Amino acid sequence: MKHKGLYPLIALFAALAGAYLLFANATLSGNPFISKAQGLDDIEKLEDLIIINGLEMSSNRPIDDSPLSVDGSIIYDDEFDAPSQRVKSSESTIASKKSSSPRPAEIMAALKKEDARWRIHKHRIRKGENLWAIAHRYGVSHSLIIRMNEITDPDMLTAGKQISVPSRRDFSNSAKRNVATRTAIAQKTPERHPSAYTGKRPGTRIDGEIARTASPVNDLESDTKDRSSHPEAVRSDSPVRFSLQWPLRGKITSSFGKRTDPFTRKKAFHCGLDISANVGTPIKAASSGRVIFSGWKDGYGKVVIMKHEHGYITVYAHNNKNFVSEGDSVDAGTIIAESGMTGAVTGAHLHFELRKYLTPLNPVRFLR
Repeated sequence: MKHKGLYPLIALFAALAGAYLLFANATLSGNPFISKAQGLDDIEKLEDLIIINGLEMSSNRPIDDSPLSVDGSIIYDDEFDAPSQRVKSSESTIASKKSSSPRPAEIMAALKKEDARWRIHKHRIRKGENLWAIAHRYGVSHSLIIRMNEITDPDMLTAGKQISVPSRRDFSNSAKRNVATRTAIAQKTPERHPSAYTGKRPGTRIDGEIARTASPVNDLESDTKDRSSHPEAVRSDSPVRFSLQWPLRGKITSSFGKRTDPFTRKKAFHCGLDISANVGTPIKAASSGRVIFSGWKDGYGKVVIMKHEHGYITVYAHNNKNFVSEGDSVDAGTIIAESGMTGAVTGAHLHFELRKYLTPLNPVRFLR
């Protein structure tokens, strides 16, 4: 009986301890601009894995190797998703059967029921191709290709493997025309990726305001006449609906486009911007989105990869520390890491990339 008065004190202590733990957990898990994303389906998880595995800082191959491209000149802005809208009704029929996991034959039957032109094309994946470039070529969504081939692992989409792609396009009559057109355009198209025309020279200081005029990058000569002659090339008058904040302020030491690799001394395509920054400089999310990877990746070192609306991806590499985790939903301007010199680097800087799924885009076109 003499201990009876201790029970309320013990209960009060337990309540205070629980409140403290909740507060500590909220504090350690980040700031109020970071939360956990909910409810990802299997296809979206697989899509994230394909993106993470497919990222390369530099590439020795064309940016896009599909027949619809002009020496890598197609830049997939929001229009990239347009082909998906043409099969929206067909795919909704398939999606309604998702719980019963329809087999490829059932998927094809559902498509043909709505449009008899649907047929299967056998496509052998070429070096440098990715899921979204293939989907764009055939005018379907990437999720339909995933379901049709029952893809469960990114390794199922490696070069040399054959996949079945449903499409309503007739390639038999257009194959020769595509080859002839591509050959003719290749003779006129500059070697450099057209999106590299708009940007700042290495050594330019970022001050928060970017000039809206086109300028040559590295050793590239600006040729506006050549740009305007190709409808697939980047158009300065086309509206860009997706915009980014600068992740940090510093000097651009290496631009987007072809350059001499500092390690191999060979020409390669640099898929992002290098921005000089002292170790420990805060790195901010360039746009609101979801963290799909935070950790170590060969070449990139400690890296944060974020996914944004309409399939845009931003990459923040060579970090000293990462402050976010996979699954975090982050607001634009939130500090997600601090700069460093991890991975393949010659000095401290931020390697920053913008992609449409896996297709590299020039970040300067979108930065505000």
